[in-house]
Amino acid sequence: MASEHKAWPLALVGIVLVLAGLAAFVFWRVETWPARTAAGISEAFRQTFEFEPRISIENEVILEQSTDVAELAVVQRTLSVERGYENRWLFSTKRLRARGTYSVKAGFDLRKGVDVEVDKAGKRVVVTFPAPELLSVEQENMTIVEWDNGLWNRLGADDTETAVNAMGALARDRAAAEGLLEEAGRSVTEQITARLREQVDLEVAVEFRP
Repeated sequence: MASEHKAWPLALVGIVLVLAGLAAFVFWRVETWPARTAAGISEAFRQTFEFEPRISIENEVILEQSTDVAELAVVQRTLSVERGYENRWLFSTKRLRARGTYSVKAGFDLRKGVDVEVDKAGKRVVVTFPAPELLSVEQENMTIVEWDNGLWNRLGADDTETAVNAMGALARDRAAAEGLLEEAGRSVTEQITARLREQVDLEVAVEFRP
């Protein structure tokens, strides 16, 4: 009987210790949740895009944006364009037609900021990128396919420069018309959504500033 009386206090002490340990663990989980969540989000961005965004949890900034690059290019495409140029003066017409190949990159200007807002209560993380844009339009080559001088209205370097500049603008317009900006938005959304779901147990939404 005496041994049974001694066992009860020991069992009670054990239960108290277990409950205390459980409470301490729960407290640690709650208190460290913001830091652990921010670290997971930061790691997702580093692995995917090699930079860290500005992270806020419940409107409190946990981590400022950090990056060594100014631009994030996620889509690259080669486009061929052709442009004609014609000038008529005193009944004499000169014509020029050029064909060029351009390398076009679409993505995001990171200097405009990438923000991540975590809604703990709603179990949701919202990533906001700047609007996608054409980062570069670089001429790879150009060929003059027509060079036709008028009798006294002659082609010169200025005419070639005008045609080349017009082709660069045409390449930009074509890239936009073919949906490179929309493709950049889809690409960055798919990549970061997949990576964030590996790091945090939250619903992910990606938005773009106007």
